[in-house]
Amino acid sequence: MAGVPGDKDPKKIRFVRWFRRNVHWVRTLLMGVVIFCAMAAVFMWWATPAAKVTSHGENWVILVLVALIFLIGRLFVSDKSLRLGGKALGERHIYDKWESTGDALVLGDQYVSTVVLTDLYSCVIPATTALTSPATFTERITERRELGDERISVTMVRTFSGAKDLRAVPALRVEKGTLIGSLSVAVDGKASRTLTHGQARGLMIVCLYILHDEVLPSSSPFMTKAIPAVLADKPITDDELAHLLSHIDDVERTSGETDATRALRVLTRLVTTCDFVFVVAPEGCDKPTKVSISYQEPHGARVRTAGAWIRRTLGLGRRDYLTDLHTASESPSYHLDIAGPDGMFVQNSHVILPHDGQTVRPTAVGASTPRERAELVFIRSPRGDSGIHLYARDMDGSPVVVADPSSKRKVAVKPQFVVELRERPPGILGPTFVLSFWIAAVTWVVGVNYEVVFPTVTTPGSAWPAVIFGVPALVAGWLLSKLTKEVLRVISIATFLCVAWVSLNAAFVVTLAALKTTGISLGGFSLWNIHLHHPTWALAMFLTGFNLLVCLWLFIVRNARYASTINERAN
Repeated sequence: MAGVPGDKDPKKIRFVRWFRRNVHWVRTLLMGVVIFCAMAAVFMWWATPAAKVTSHGENWVILVLVALIFLIGRLFVSDKSLRLGGKALGERHIYDKWESTGDALVLGDQYVSTVVLTDLYSCVIPATTALTSPATFTERITERRELGDERISVTMVRTFSGAKDLRAVPALRVEKGTLIGSLSVAVDGKASRTLTHGQARGLMIVCLYILHDEVLPSSSPFMTKAIPAVLADKPITDDELAHLLSHIDDVERTSGETDATRALRVLTRLVTTCDFVFVVAPEGCDKPTKVSISYQEPHGARVRTAGAWIRRTLGLGRRDYLTDLHTASESPSYHLDIAGPDGMFVQNSHVILPHDGQTVRPTAVGASTPRERAELVFIRSPRGDSGIHLYARDMDGSPVVVADPSSKRKVAVKPQFVVELRERPPGILGPTFVLSFWIAAVTWVVGVNYEVVFPTVTTPGSAWPAVIFGVPALVAGWLLSKLTKEVLRVISIATFLCVAWVSLNAAFVVTLAALKTTGISLGGFSLWNIHLHHPTWALAMFLTGFNLLVCLWLFIVRNARYASTINERAN
């Protein structure tokens, strides 16, 4: 963190820093005064037998001015204002990312030296093949993704073979600018390590140099432009990438497409948009070697729909997940297991291919003829739990699709796997439905026998309706206490609203019963053909009955949907 300039007043600096450390107390005090003014305005506006505040015009003016002054003061001590205050002191506060600037070519030479001057240089050729044509050495990939609310726990196992000198294995591809956490790696069940940041980027640059020297002339400015893109912490733009690839296009116009030009094109796209995690395999990968990597990654999809925004606002968890299947293109055999949270089940799952057309796969680098394929994408039928399994075969090779046969325009295939999770019934909707039935039944029984339960003349012992309705209110309180983080993680918006509605109904009817026992009642009236003799209790009957029907409908539909989902997939 930068030092404080010497021309600043030390006492002022100490006060500002103390103020920032204790600003939460200031915010509490300011908002407390604003809320006090709001409550005072309520008492001044609405006189009750319990309290009455005499108000005059000048009192309203003073109250509004005080509230505005303290509200503006609260805005001045917001986080944004404090950030500006930190800049005024000459301090550097890093909230997102800070990156120093330097000579990328010099830094690239330093990273390259960590490879060419060590034993890593012996694995440059197999590493180049593993990057440009992963299926050459990769027999199988098994991936398991445990879905959390904000993060996904991923465990990936790759089986390599046929590469004796491949001691730096590209085990994970990460888009530039993306952070992953809780990283751990193992080789054949034994804990291992990864290459450092400098070694990994140095290895990618050396691989790029190998292909560059084979394809492009030494006078080409390709590497001068490519190295800064490799070292950057954000993906290269489409225009910049097209400018880089234009050097390869020039060569292909004169000499035609070769394995080397295809490999250089693939590697250029990868290392300028992604970073790689290289796992150290001391014995190489001549025989089948299992390289496993575990990590946590954040969800990539943003909240876009109104329903998703409401769920996040209410603190509810995700229901729909989108997974990119780019890893399926790196091995002839790919298995994906997805495990959702407990209390949910997979209602639907499907793979999206963004473009419809004939799939075309380029010949693998180093292969003289395309191999015969038996392509398959198979999704295991759900069985009423939160897990789903996908298997892909012969999908390797970075396929493209001929989207327009007339122009032969080719579009890259980037398949995505969509998993829709729903609350497994009955869930918390079960006790909510029972409580709704109880409240509605008691409310309607009292409504039918209203004159008996609430006689005109209050008699001793007539407080029993309030006691009876107090029991559902207590149960509603117990139901609300069950809305823990785990429950909120899986329930739907409709279930949340039903729980809130039945709780409000319980509080409403117990309040009405208490008021009725004291003789407080709203007179009846007629509106068109509607005659309301006891409007407040009629409203309670309508609300509780409506709530019961909604809960019943949701209960029936969700149980039927759950049963049909299992039976459908089982056939």
